[in-house]
Amino acid sequence: PERAIALDAASQVEVAARSIPCPRCRGALRVEDHTAETLDGVRLRVAQVACSACGARRKLYFRLGAASLN
Repeated sequence: PERAIALDAASQVEVAARSIPCPRCRGALRVEDHTAETLDGVRLRVAQVACSACGARRKLYFRLGAASLN
């Protein structure tokens, strides 16, 4: 969660998760679940993904909303 991927909207979570290749075999990831969670006081979107090729499972963390400049 410390390196959550920044996105503008929740509608981008599944698209972004599917665009990341499996770190084990570089296969395509499929989203099994997508939830909103609060971790260490920070609201994040969590995508539980599995590789279509090797079956490896992992969680990807996303932070919604652009950082405020002011």
